[in-house]
Amino acid sequence: MKNKLIISALLMVAMLFITESAFAQRRGTSKQQTEKKEQSKKETKEATGFASRLWYGGGVGLGLSNSSFNFGLSPMVGYKLTENFSAGVRLPLSYDYFKVRGTDNSVATYSNIDYGAGAFTRYKFFRNIFAHAEYDRIWSKTPATQNGFLLIDPDNPGKLLKEKLQKDEFHLGLGYSSGERIGYEISVLYNVLEDPQSNNIPWSIRAGFNYKF
Repeated sequence: MKNKLIISALLMVAMLFITESAFAQRRGTSKQQTEKKEQSKKETKEATGFASRLWYGGGVGLGLSNSSFNFGLSPMVGYKLTENFSAGVRLPLSYDYFKVRGTDNSVATYSNIDYGAGAFTRYKFFRNIFAHAEYDRIWSKTPATQNGFLLIDPDNPGKLLKEKLQKDEFHLGLGYSSGERIGYEISVLYNVLEDPQSNNIPWSIRAGFNYKF
């Protein structure tokens, strides 16, 4: 009888131990599942957050000759409204310098920084090909002329006289992006607002780099 009681007690202890282990394992599994769900929610939130949809780009231009120098910089930031459609801002900046020689062999120089602000949209419609539309307001200065001749600044002998210029540009065109996380791009654009009477060429070719586009 005594042996039976001892055996029964041991069986009860074993059953309690097994039951407690099962509950502990279930609690551990449930905790792991909860942690995985929370981690998944966190990763999903990060993947769909504002910063994750931003991409960056820009171009750099350089022109040199015996009598002129030009440097351009145009940073841009885009936001992916969808995987293929973006909208953003672009800030063009350029520095121009050149010198001219007069009929009396005198030399006059011109230098100026032009800047602007613009908004753009892009749509990737075939692999790495995208359509680009952009509106810019440009603030610049240009050499003043009279009867086709450049004017000297009376307050700064040896410098060309400048006149202020503001203009709007609206570019439409196509481009190609390498599609890598850090990639390059090239685009051909047409300024539909360019004055037909102007000597400026309405077509432009841009080359630059982008990140996460």
